[in-house]
Amino acid sequence: YFRTLHSLAFKELGLQRDEVMTDSHYRKIGKAMGIEFKGIYDEQIGLHTGFGLGDKCSRVDSLARVGLRSLDEQWRYSNTSDLNYHAVRQYSESLKKYKEDNGLLDFTDMLAKYNSPLPVDICIIDEAQDLSSLQYRMAINASSLAEEVYIAGDDDQAIFGWAGADVTKFLSLKG
Repeated sequence: YFRTLHSLAFKELGLQRDEVMTDSHYRKIGKAMGIEFKGIYDEQIGLHTGFGLGDKCSRVDSLARVGLRSLDEQWRYSNTSDLNYHAVRQYSESLKKYKEDNGLLDFTDMLAKYNSPLPVDICIIDEAQDLSSLQYRMAINASSLAEEVYIAGDDDQAIFGWAGADVTKFLSLKG
């Protein structure tokens, strides 16, 4: 089970590569909505990297889901003055429908759908300072049968706040 959380979810959910959203899927959604994706979809972090309207809407949607926040709350938190909430909501609803219609999941969906404890005695969660709230939820679920759980990280190396990492959760862990 030595792998990233996304890889673990992909494997344990029994997914095939053609069941996962790719950059071309997002571009189809953008074309249908008349919004542009100028960057790429970074599969490592599950976010769009560009500054087109599609990229921005996608980032707010993804960050809301990994942060376990409402879309409105994330939009306000993101403080993107050139992005209105209506556009974000319309994008989010279109994305959800597109995924349902095409039997697809994105990387955030994988984390959200994973719900199986692993049959392990010891669980080690590393780089925990860079986990999002959703990743913490998945990691806790995956390690729930383990007799021992080790959570390692260094808050001085917390560099993924922009991608939804919740260093506050890491700092508040007991142990």
